[in-house]
This record gives sequence, C-alpha cells and structure tokens, in this order.
Amino acid sequence: MFVFFIQNVVYFFKKLLKFLSFIRICIFNFLFISVILLVFMFFFHVNFFNMSATSRFKALRINLVGNLIDKPINDNNFNKFFHTFFKNNDIVLKENSLFDIINRIRLAKEDCSISGIVLDLKDFLSSDLSSLIYLGKVLMEFRSSGKYIYALGDNYTQTQYFLASFSNKIYLSPEGVVDLHGFSNYNLYYKDFLNKLRVNTHVFRAGIYKSAVEPFIFNKMSTSSKKIYNNLTNNLWKNYLLTISRNRHVNIHRVFPDIDNMLLKLKIVNGDYSKYAKYLGLIDIIKSRTLVEKDFEKIFGINKESKTYNFIDIYDYYPKSNKSSVSFNVAVIVINGIISDIKSPLGISNSDLIINQIRYARLTNNIKAIILRINSPGGSVSASEKIYNELLTLKYTGKPLIVSMGGMAASGGYWITTTSNYIIGDCNTITGSIGVFGILNTLDRSLHSIGINSDGVSTSVLSDISIFRSLPVKVKQIIQLNILHKYNNFIKLVSLSRNKTICQIDKIAKGHIWLGKEAKSNGLIDELGDFDSAVSKAIELANLKYVNLYWFNNSENILSFVIDQLKIFVNDIFLNKVNNSFSVQLVNNYINNSYYFFNKKNTIYSFCFFNLCLI
Repeated sequence: MFVFFIQNVVYFFKKLLKFLSFIRICIFNFLFISVILLVFMFFFHVNFFNMSATSRFKALRINLVGNLIDKPINDNNFNKFFHTFFKNNDIVLKENSLFDIINRIRLAKEDCSISGIVLDLKDFLSSDLSSLIYLGKVLMEFRSSGKYIYALGDNYTQTQYFLASFSNKIYLSPEGVVDLHGFSNYNLYYKDFLNKLRVNTHVFRAGIYKSAVEPFIFNKMSTSSKKIYNNLTNNLWKNYLLTISRNRHVNIHRVFPDIDNMLLKLKIVNGDYSKYAKYLGLIDIIKSRTLVEKDFEKIFGINKESKTYNFIDIYDYYPKSNKSSVSFNVAVIVINGIISDIKSPLGISNSDLIINQIRYARLTNNIKAIILRINSPGGSVSASEKIYNELLTLKYTGKPLIVSMGGMAASGGYWITTTSNYIIGDCNTITGSIGVFGILNTLDRSLHSIGINSDGVSTSVLSDISIFRSLPVKVKQIIQLNILHKYNNFIKLVSLSRNKTICQIDKIAKGHIWLGKEAKSNGLIDELGDFDSAVSKAIELANLKYVNLYWFNNSENILSFVIDQLKIFVNDIFLNKVNNSFSVQLVNNYINNSYYFFNKKNTIYSFCFFNLCLI
C-alpha cells in the first residue's frame, strides 16, 4: 500500500513537471513571437507610416522631456519603439540626444512640408550652456530659411527661456513667470561630519587648486576656489545674458536688472510677473495656452484627428536623409560623464567600451577621421590612461583626431585630448583642471570608539592595508609620491601636445579650471567653436570631398535595455520627488560623484568637481 502511494506521488509530480515545462515553453515562445512581431511593427510603423504621414503636418513641436545631453544611456531603437507605440515620453525619454535633436531640426529646415517650429518646453529640465548655445544656433539656421519659431509656455525656467529666446515670438500665460535668477555653485562639505564619525580622511593631491577634495577636508569653500568659481560663474552668467540680449534685442541690464530696479519695475506692474516680463521685453504676447493654440490653428491648420493645430512631435519626426546611401567616413566617439573602468548607467563612460569604439574606427578602412566629443569632468587616472594609450595607437595610423569639447572637458577629460591633432572648445566649455588626487578613509577611530580594535601580524606594512586600521606614515608618503608622478606625467603629456615647456604648463595647471576663452589664450585649445567646427576640421585634415558621420550606439539587446530601464526607474523614484525649484541636475551630480568616489578603493582620480545650478 505504501509503495503504491509513493508511485502515485511520483507519477503526479512527473505530470506536474511536464505541465510546468509545457507552460514555460508556451510563455517563452509567446514572448519570443511577440517581440518579433513588435519589432517588425515598429520598423514598419517608423519607416512607412511616419515617413508618409510627415507630409501631413505643418509644425514641428519640440516638446523635450527631461535632460539634453550628448549621449543618452539608451540611445537606441528600443527607446523609439516604446515611445512610438506607447506614446510615453515621461518613462522612456528622460534623456535626449543633443545631436539627434539637432539633426531633426536641420532636416525640418529643408522639409517643405514643415512651415514652422513650436517650442513647448514645459517638461524640459536642463542642459549645459554650451549645448544650449549649439542648439540655439541651429534654431537660428531654421529661422534664416524664412520659417518661424514660436515659443509656448505657462512658465519658463532659465534653461527653458534660454532656448525660447531664439524664437521669433514668445508667448506666456497670464499668470506665468520667466524665472531668471542667476547661476550658483554650492557643494556640501563633510569635514565636521566625518570628524564626528571619527573617520580619518587621508587626502593626496598634486595641484593646489584641485578642489574635488575640499568637501572632505574643509567645512567651506577655500578662498582660492571661491575666487576661481566666482569668476567662472559670473562669466557664464554674463554669456547667458549676452545671448538673450542679442536674441531679444534688449539691453543686457534690462534683461536682468539689479534687485532695486527689479523691485521698482515690479511695483509699476503691481507685482504681475507676466506683465513684468513683457515690460522688460523678454516676451511678446501674454495669452493662455488654449488661446495660443487657437492662433496656431490659423497658422498651421487644424488636424482633424487630434482636433488641435497641425503638428508632429520631435520624437515622431523621422525624415529621410539624403546621406543614407553614402558610406560613412568620419567616426564620432562620445565620452559623456565620468570616465571609469566600471560599468554603470549613472552618467559614466566605460573605458573598455570607448576603447573598442576607437579600435573599430582605427581598423575600419572607410573611416578617414575621428571626432572625439568630450563632455566629461574626468574620472580615474587608470581609465583615462587606457583611453589615452588606445588613442596614441590611433595616432600612428595617420588618421586625424579632432576633439570637440562640450560643456566640460576637464581633468581626465583633458588628459585624453593630448593625443589629438586639433582641439575645439566652446567659449562656455569648462576645461583644464590639470591635477591628480586620491582619497582614502579609515575607520580605526570609529571602531575604537565602540570597542572594536584590529590587530594581527603581517610581513610588511604594505601586505594588508585596511580601512579598519590607521594608515602608516610611510604608506602615505608612497601614495603621495605616486600622485606626484601621475601629475608630472600629466603636465609632460600636455606640454608635448601643446608645444610648451613643462614650466609653462605647470603655471596654468595645478588643478586650475578655465573657461573656453581663457583656455584658448593659455594655449590649452586651438579654436573656439562647436561640433560643426570639428566636422569642418575633419574634412580639412582628412582631405574629404564629403562627410557622413558614423555614430556609435549603445548596446541594443533587450536584456540590457530592460536592466538599464530598471536602473533609470529606481533613480527617478528619488529624483522625481524633488521640488522643481531645486536643481535635479545638481542632485544627480551628487549621487553620481558619491557613487563614483566610494565605489573603488585605492583609486587615483583626475576629476573636476564643479556643479553649476542652471535651471
């Protein structure tokens, strides 16, 4: 009887396992077929439906969501797929590719069916000033073709208004605000906090202006850093105001009056911010969004399906380029964010990925020149040095390497430019910061305060360096010597690259940061310009008759996409809870920097710690 019972149990579980296996196979097959069908539908929809439907629209609505950066985490077709079918900008498109947006605007300029642009920037968060100026230049190109640009806003942040200023006409809601308030640069300082935790912070640096270490050793910004950052921030703000002044044909002192004049003018309009903005000449028309859209219906016609003015979103606009049949001959490699050996979506450029891209460009015969686009504060010395060595190998092939600097190309970001044939930076590019540092925290005092001590034996003081024991004096000296060696190597590379003596470079190095114009006068860059200038230089140095850029994309497999989206979602849980008046970009910088600093021990950095609150 017992044996019969056991046999039945075994038989039951066998059948259950077969059934579960059948269900599993069905589910996986269903998912596989669904993915195939969705991908097919996506390409059919994008390449057929959108292409044929584009001609129906008269306005291109630029409704950017999130941040505008050089290279988003997931710059691939899966993002386009999810947006196309689910129409969900908020989840997927938190980051926008600067070059993708610019390419679409330039194609819209030549598209006879597009008669104008509507800038609807209510969900646009931030970008660096260099990128905004480059985008503004392309908007002015669009205007030069005789087509109009309209800016529509309930309110405008500083970032949003800067782009809106390139419009022919700016609308603002009756209760709206143009929130111009200036730039700031504030950091958190942890010296007292670390001391209360009895954490010993050992700082090693070469470069007296290397301010990245200051939050760990001071309670406030040093006098030298405050002087440098004050000059930097004021110059950036001046450039911001000058651009708006030129765009709006308004005196720069009227764009942003001093506080007394501001109060006086606000009293004249009884504290009405929208009338105040119009009084200053910052906007053209005060009108509600509903009424403005009625005006757009007269300008662009009515879309019978959506019952509103005839527009197509920038995310749905896929015009054909006449370069599709021409072979690629210039590769663009983008280094965006912190340079590191680790792999993470949190604003980090992985050195191995960059090296593979450089190697591909070097070994591909059709590629005749390389543009290295850098928008990075630097990172670990080892990661920067690996990229430098790969670029050095590229240099031996004779293929010209042109560096295009974005908002920032400092520290390790400048290190890797020393192999280039030509360096182009924007007047608002933050560069330099030629210096090296290392930080090591030990918890021996913290543990001792709660009765925990570390003891044992070792063959030498180097055999078991630990955060749980104090750092020996000789070890500190060894680390500092290595830091000085890295720094001397850094300035030697710069001196050879820029045809200057080591003493000349040392005077402008020491961790000092410079804006583009100062960097040009100091000989750290060759020309002030934007990405278009780099393309022109590539044509010149490689003797090209035409140019067709090859852009490297991130991984496009489904698994990596889902994992990256999950990481983005977890990150956004915190960032989306932050009030709009606070700088989301600033929070992101703190998260990224803290993650980076404490992720790997015994790492030497070449990193510029500068957070500009732009929004």
